[in-house]
Amino acid sequence: MSDELPDSAIELAMLLEISKTNLVTGDPENLANDFVGVTQWLNNSPLTIEDLKEKVVLVDFWTYTCINCLRTLPYLRNLHAKYPSRSLVIVGVYSPEFQFEHDEDNVRQAMIHEAVTWPVAMDNDFETWRAYSNRY
Repeated sequence: MSDELPDSAIELAMLLEISKTNLVTGDPENLANDFVGVTQWLNNSPLTIEDLKEKVVLVDFWTYTCINCLRTLPYLRNLHAKYPSRSLVIVGVYSPEFQFEHDEDNVRQAMIHEAVTWPVAMDNDFETWRAYSNRY
């Protein structure tokens, strides 16, 4: 990923391919599912996809022991800082692989350590993970 970011929310939306167009009506179709089975929201009150309507939303599935997840955090912090919340909203969906990762205090400490300041949904039972058809 380049350090250069698009200048507008529209360019960012196109880059992230957040929607597709209905071929019959020409209307955008929402590809996002709601956040289900969330055991706790951190850094925010509970959110729904409806709350985020008309915003550019980046949903990041992560856990604090995954090296690939940790490698994306500098880019997410950069995006979060560059675009005000009215243009871009990052929602972290925390999907723990190991039992110790389910502990909310451990997650909060990791969020402080990694400077994760955007909303995070704790998806301990992988319900949102499955709703988005994640496999890896």
